[in-house]
Amino acid sequence: MTTCGNAGGLKLETTVLPFILRGIRLIGIDSVAIDFEKRTKIWSLLAQEWRLGGEEFVQVIGLEEITETAQKLKAGQHLGRTIVAIS
Repeated sequence: MTTCGNAGGLKLETTVLPFILRGIRLIGIDSVAIDFEKRTKIWSLLAQEWRLGGEEFVQVIGLEEITETAQKLKAGQHLGRTIVAIS
């Protein structure tokens, strides 16, 4: 996981345990160290060509699909957020 900037301030209230348990590296990006022209080009690409919409990474499943989804998660084949519809 990468993070860039401190738009919300310097304070980050979280625990690193979920990252450690999943073997995820949290990598900070120092965007200030890159010149303005390159930074503007990268932000433009992120906003257009490289844009990742959030809806592609959210799926709603029923209770009967929890086992299959959990197996995919354990195998590293699950991407995004899963919402379990109870009703």
